Amino acid sequence: MSNHDKKIDILEEQIVSCNGEGSDVDYTEHPEIYLTIKNGQEVVCPYCSKIFTYNI
Repeated sequence: MSNHDKKIDILEEQIVSCNGEGSDVDYTEHPEIYLTIKNGQEVVCPYCSKIFTYNI
């Protein structure tokens, strides 16, 4: 599955948690982790490949 097929969450927070919930049809429950999004960038969960972006 390419990046444009993955769910992208646009957030107003720079620290996000992910446990795999809501990761399209390839739902993969995994340990809850916290990711930091830098300004103007996106971060990808290493477990489920869900993409998060920061909305300034």
